Amino acid sequence: MPRIATRQVSVENKTIKFTVNVNSDGEFSTTLDREDAAFLREANVETGHNRLHNDGYFKANTLNDLMNQIEDALKNALSREMIEEKIILRYSIYTACSYQINEKNEIVPNGHWNKNGDGNWRDGTIQTDALNREPYGISIYVNPEIKETYRYRNGDEKIEYRKYSTNENEITDENYYLSWLADIVSISKKSYHAPETMEIDYNEETAKFFVEIIKSICLLNERIKDFINPESIRTLIENKIKLIAGG
Repeated sequence: MPRIATRQVSVENKTIKFTVNVNSDGEFSTTLDREDAAFLREANVETGHNRLHNDGYFKANTLNDLMNQIEDALKNALSREMIEEKIILRYSIYTACSYQINEKNEIVPNGHWNKNGDGNWRDGTIQTDALNREPYGISIYVNPEIKETYRYRNGDEKIEYRKYSTNENEITDENYYLSWLADIVSISKKSYHAPETMEIDYNEETAKFFVEIIKSICLLNERIKDFINPESIRTLIENKIKLIAGG
């Protein structure tokens, strides 16, 4: 692909220089250098990608259109303005279970235990059945993030997220539960059955709600983790000790 010229576009105090190429179909194109492509990318201004998957790629039918595209992209990047910043909690909660409620309002394993028949199944938040079986349980993911909304000269608005960190924010009484959630380690939203995450605006009461769920799971773990082998289970049964309250 022959190079025909070197051009530049200047907006305010920012100048982008680039080499223009033209193909046999008369199409004009260029790929910006890494620094200029990174400048647009960091401003969340989208560009094309060349065959090597490098961003900062532009293509047009005329040289004038090519330069206008680059100028518009640069103007948008320089006009980027934050119009809102707030903390949100990104989370997912799901349960896996399947059971029935009989005529005595008791939990039973299936319809054979239920005189009312098979029409009273209860499920967790994910669908399980005989062909799609899962261990019973509850899973939770929660992560505090800073949500930023930006507006551009062309009217576009874009939302970006970044992790809330206690390394950048002092832990105080006013953000105790937020900091607690931010410092959780070894938690992931990646699971085969995990639903899409949702978000909710942060306040300390909301953060406390999630902390209490996680603490409940941790307390349950403390109670049962040393009693999962057969010998310990038999000892618990002989002493009529219940690890988990239930009906």
